[in-house]
Amino acid sequence: MKKLLLKIMCGALSAVFTLSVINMGEQRNAQSDKVNLQSPSLVYASSSNRYSNVEVEPDDEEDEEGRLAEEADSEKETVNLNGHDSDLGDYTINVLANYEEIAARVRGEDTEGADGDDDSYDGKFCWTKDSVTKVYASENSSSKTISQLKKGSKVFRISTSGNWSYVRLSNNLKGYIATKHLSNKKVNLPTPTPKPVRRVSSNSKSSKSSSSSKKKSTGGGFGSFVRRFVGCKYVAGGASPSGFDCSGFTMYCYRAYYGIRLPHGSNMQTHCGRKVSLGSMKVGDLIFLDHDHNGKSDHVGIYVGSGQMVHASGVKWGVCCVSVKNVKDIMMVRRVR
Repeated sequence: MKKLLLKIMCGALSAVFTLSVINMGEQRNAQSDKVNLQSPSLVYASSSNRYSNVEVEPDDEEDEEGRLAEEADSEKETVNLNGHDSDLGDYTINVLANYEEIAARVRGEDTEGADGDDDSYDGKFCWTKDSVTKVYASENSSSKTISQLKKGSKVFRISTSGNWSYVRLSNNLKGYIATKHLSNKKVNLPTPTPKPVRRVSSNSKSSKSSSSSKKKSTGGGFGSFVRRFVGCKYVAGGASPSGFDCSGFTMYCYRAYYGIRLPHGSNMQTHCGRKVSLGSMKVGDLIFLDHDHNGKSDHVGIYVGSGQMVHASGVKWGVCCVSVKNVKDIMMVRRVR
C-alpha cells in the first residue's frame, strides 16, 4: 500500500514539473515575438555601453512610460551627430563624417569649415621670366639656394602656397620659387642676330699692312665673334642664327667671318685644313668628337681661347660655351686657316 502511494506522489510531482517547464517556454516565445526585426533601429543601452540593432516593444503601458523616461534622461547626455567627438563619462561617441563638406573640398568649392589656407595642387608647366631665377630649399629667400635657372627655363609646378610655388626641375630636383618669377606661358628668348663681320681681301701697298691685317683676322676677334651666338637654339640641319646644328654652326661662322666655305657635316669637315695637337690649339681651330668610337666624327665645335669651346650642343642647351677639359671623346683638332 505504501509503495502504491509513493508511486502516485512521484507521478504527480513529475506532471507538475513538466507543466512548469512548458509554461516557461511559452512565456519566452511570447517575449521574443515582441522583437520587431523588420524595422531595426539603433537602441543604446547606457548601462552596458552597447548598441542593439533591434526595436524592443514595451510589455505594457508602465514599461512604455519607463522607456520614455529613460529616453528623456538620455537626451541630456546625447550629442549632436553633426558636431565633434563628445565625452559621455565612461564612453565616447564618434560623430559621423560630413561627406558633403568633403565632396565640396574635392570639387574646389569654398566651405564654412575650410581652414582658409592658400595651398592648392597645380600640376602645370611654367617658365622662368627673369635672367636668373633662384630655387630655394624652403619658402624663404634666406634659405639655401639649391639651383639657379636662366630665363625661359621650363619647370613643373607641383603646388602653390601664398607667394611661393613648389616646383620640380628638369633634373628632378624639387624646391621653391617665388611665384612672381614664373610665367604660365612659354617665355621666348630673343634670337641674337649679330651683324656678320665680313673680311674683303684687297691689295695692300705694303706687305707689312697685309701681314698685320691677317694677324688681326686670325686673332681673338674671331673668338669674340663666335661667342656672340651663345644662346641661339639648336635646330637639326640649321645653319643660321635662327637655329644651328653643330656643323651648321661652324660652317656659318667661317663663311660669315672669313668667307671660307665648309661642308655641312662634322665628319666631312674632318678633311678640311690640317691636323694639330690638342696642346697647340689656337683660336678658330675645330675640335672634333667621336661619341660612338667608330673612327668617324659625330660632333664639332670651335676653340675660342682660354681653354673654352663654343658649340651647338643640342636641343636642351642650344649654342653654349664649355671648358675643353670637360669635353669627352675628343677625336682630333684641325686648323682650317
